[in-house]
Amino acid sequence: MTQNQEQDMVENMAKKNDPMETKTLNISQPNLVYRLKHMLLGLLPAILLILGLVPVSTGTVQAQYDITIDDGDTYTLIDTINNLQSTTDCSTTVYITLASDGIYYFDSSVSPVVFFGPSAMEVTCPVVINGSNSVLIREGSAAPFRFFGVNATSANGSLEMYDLMMRGGEVDSVGGGAIFTFSGDVILENVYMLDNIVNSSSGAQTFGGAVYSYQGLLDFTDSVIANNRNESTTAADGGAIGLLSNNATPSVLSNVIMVNNEAPRLGGAIFSEGRFDIFSSIFINNVAPSTGAIYASGSFVTNVNDSCFEDNLTHAYYAASTVSHDIINNWWGDATGPGGDAGGSGDSINNVAFLTYQPFTTTRPGICNYESAISSTVDTDADGLDD
Repeated sequence: MTQNQEQDMVENMAKKNDPMETKTLNISQPNLVYRLKHMLLGLLPAILLILGLVPVSTGTVQAQYDITIDDGDTYTLIDTINNLQSTTDCSTTVYITLASDGIYYFDSSVSPVVFFGPSAMEVTCPVVINGSNSVLIREGSAAPFRFFGVNATSANGSLEMYDLMMRGGEVDSVGGGAIFTFSGDVILENVYMLDNIVNSSSGAQTFGGAVYSYQGLLDFTDSVIANNRNESTTAADGGAIGLLSNNATPSVLSNVIMVNNEAPRLGGAIFSEGRFDIFSSIFINNVAPSTGAIYASGSFVTNVNDSCFEDNLTHAYYAASTVSHDIINNWWGDATGPGGDAGGSGDSINNVAFLTYQPFTTTRPGICNYESAISSTVDTDADGLDD
């Protein structure tokens, strides 16, 4: 990626008329890890005071940054995050709790900030969002913008989110239709990213219909990434995720469903030039002319284990490098194992001299049955019924 690509800013935003449909969620109860972490941090000042580790003060004590956003109050959510640097010192994590089963519409009144393309919110401090099964929806009448830009290059941004859906983000710049991060860590648990798009005609390379991480770490658990697309006209890679990173610590996907994502060039689901560990995840019906599921490039090790690959076009796994990749104990769609260079009848892999793909699973595991995880959570046609 060139310096010009890194600095590519979006100046002209065309409106798109494809109205978004209302979604309903039934993901899970509010995340236990979040609540425990929140509770312990809230008790910490009192514990320190009892132990005599902090002095008693009669002056004003600064409260922990703990903000609740009412259902549908998109303006306050945007304003809170975009003004963190002016309202906090960013030395303390900001906790934001959304309304239970809330819906937050991002419409044409949103004035996005410019952070490597238009972003509704620029995260400049450590932020943790308890989504409480809420939905963020960019309406089709709005100009293109992603939901979050995480700035850890000129600020101290990081983003951690639980129990949330992001749908309909669109950006016409470097990438990340829902989230773009520059050096900042992004942690997602029980998060759905649906129908997010990168759609650039600039001629520059773009990455990640849903998420683009440049020199940042991704850690996704128990999440669904579906129906995302990179529709850019030139060098469009990563239908769902784009990762460019030389971090020694790998990014991680664990128990993540990636289905129906698409790119016009490399990596229908994932384009990676970085270290990646992927466990117990699903890659089904992802499409790209070169590698429907995972395109792994650069001198970085990628490990993919105990996962399911089915009906990915053209390859399920493409190793565009000369380092060893461990991709064992996976189901490739057929008992004979992966096709292509491996010689089986399942989804194809290539460059097997650098792939350890045996043993592979010879019977279809239950993990491949992903349909209920998506259909039971989304009312796609707003008829009041789960589709």
